Amino acid sequence: MKTCKNCNNHLDKDQIFCNKCGYNTLKDDLKKNNLKNIIMILVFILVVIALVVFSLKDNIVQSYYIKKGDGENQSKAINYYIKALDAKYSDEVVQKLESKIEESENSEMELSKLKGIVKKDDLNSMYLNLYIQKAKENFNKENYKTTRKYLDLAKDYNYDIETFEYYEDLVAIENEASEREKEEKLDKAKEETKEKETVYIVENNHYAYNYDSAYGNDESYFIIPDSHIRYLSKEELLNYNKSQLGYIRNEIFARYGYIFKNDVYNNYFNSMPWYYPDSTFSGNIEDLNDIERYNIELIKSLE
Repeated sequence: MKTCKNCNNHLDKDQIFCNKCGYNTLKDDLKKNNLKNIIMILVFILVVIALVVFSLKDNIVQSYYIKKGDGENQSKAINYYIKALDAKYSDEVVQKLESKIEESENSEMELSKLKGIVKKDDLNSMYLNLYIQKAKENFNKENYKTTRKYLDLAKDYNYDIETFEYYEDLVAIENEASEREKEEKLDKAKEETKEKETVYIVENNHYAYNYDSAYGNDESYFIIPDSHIRYLSKEELLNYNKSQLGYIRNEIFARYGYIFKNDVYNNYFNSMPWYYPDSTFSGNIEDLNDIERYNIELIKSLE
């Protein structure tokens, strides 16, 4: 049962025209259906918009933080880019983040904050690029030791240091510095040896005897005559057996008059014309010069 909207006359459900006033009731039905359809369309549009907004939410948030970061200084920009990564991970943001960190004075500290935020491979790549950049900067500033330090750090990230732009120049500079350092140590050792090689024959008087002034200058009395002023090499020592190496090592101590408790060494060195026992020399390795200490450690490693 329905009612005519024009005269309130009761009509049958399927009746289109009012039998009293002739009003066309189909218009009302069309209006109702149109309104219902409009509401359904609006609901559908709202649902679609909501789904689109939800799907693009991360992109929107990321874009917002990227824009904020692009307009800020290093520290604030880094924080904004981290928030952008939290919203959505992308290579674009990683590159922006890396660029800002490289400009920072505390770049290594800033990188340490990214653990757990940036993917491991990306973080490793950032460390590698940073260390290579630092190596270049320090080489150009002639800080060669620091350059080597950063190359060693880069090597931990599978970097082939021989591909470093200035590697050959760096090696040449390091070799030159090493040779210069050896020469300086040798000169120093010679001076120290001149001061230490005097052996006292009689403890209670002031008579001093220098073994080089007597039989010491005859190399036939030594196995290796210059082991106190020259760095020995592993190659030359491999020509001696274990027993001979023991004599070579103790020859260094014997120059200072060390009194050997071992009868074999004691008898041997007492037979040498340059050997004069000195009870004041305890055999402390710290009393030797740098070259002698180096040679002793090398010999011991081969015995």
